[in-house]
This record gives sequence, structure tokens and C-alpha cells, in this order.
Amino acid sequence: MGTIPKLGFEKNAADTSKDPMNKAISQKTKGKLTKKELKQDKLVELAYKMEHLYYKYQKWVLSAAGAILVIVVAAFLINRTMKSNRIEQSYQLTMAKMQYSAEQLDAAKEAFRRLVTSGSGTMAGEAKYFLGRIAFEQSNFSQAADEFSGYVKDFSGTPELDCAAMAGLAASYEAMGKPEDAAKAYLKIAEDYPKD
Repeated sequence: MGTIPKLGFEKNAADTSKDPMNKAISQKTKGKLTKKELKQDKLVELAYKMEHLYYKYQKWVLSAAGAILVIVVAAFLINRTMKSNRIEQSYQLTMAKMQYSAEQLDAAKEAFRRLVTSGSGTMAGEAKYFLGRIAFEQSNFSQAADEFSGYVKDFSGTPELDCAAMAGLAASYEAMGKPEDAAKAYLKIAEDYPKD
């Protein structure tokens, strides 16, 4: 086994004087840089600086990129989970309303109660309102007043339901023999929800 033969076009690192291009440059400028060569390209300079900064702070850059990736993935998963949870709550609310419409009040009451304890927002508020209606229909006026006032206190924000809950509260007070409280609730409805 011998050495690999040279093909003739390889450059000898020590022998640059034989290079015709090198000779032309050195004869023309005598080893000095021209104005054109001195003029720096801003884009090349910026790229060099960015590369230098990247290698200098490579750990930080990779850590920041990793952190951003983790945040984006976590946000995506949280959003997906919340959306799935809202769909499930919507389904449960619809089923509970169907039970209420079919006058299966005890089953509907349990379904609405689960929504109130496990959920939040509009769907839980609507479930709380329906708990007040069920209690009222079962002549449990004290419980109905508690449910309606709980809706007004914790879940108000939907004008139609707010007004209906206040009306349910007023009717519950009236059925309990508390005309002063009923009158206050009816006046509040007139003030807060004027007829357009």
C-alpha cells in the first residue's frame, strides 16, 4: 500500500506564489487593500455579529427557544383541554335541560348541581338558575330564594338570566310571605332592566 497519487491540481499551501490570481492581486495593489475591499458590507457585518452572538450565547438562545416551545405547547394543550371541557359541560347542560323539560326534576336537579360545582362561567350560572326554578316548582321557596340570590351574587352577567333570576327571587319572597323583600326585588328589576 502506498500513498495516494497527486493528480496535479492540488494546491500546495506553502506555494501560493505560483497562483496566477494571487500574482495579479499582489502586482496590482502591491499587497494593500483597495477602497472597495475596505468598504464593509452592512448585511455581511450584521450576519457576522449575529453568528458571533449566537455562538457566544448559544446556551441562552437554546434555553430561550426551548422555553418558548414549552410555553406554546402548554398553551395549545390547555386550550384544547378547556375546549374539550366546555363541550362536555355544554352536553351536560343540554341533557339536564332535557330532563327538566321532561319533568324529571330530581335527575335534572342532580345534573345541574354537578354543573354548578364542577364548572364556572355562563353554563354553571345557567345551571344555578335552573336549580332555583326546580326548587320553586317543588314549593321549596326558601331553597329557591337561596339559589336565585346565589345566581345573582356569583353568576350575573347575562341580562336575560339576571332579570329572570331576580324575578324568581321576588316570586320566592312573595311565596314565603315576605312582601317587603319581594317589593324590593321587583323594584330592582324595574330599575336595572327597564322596558325598551
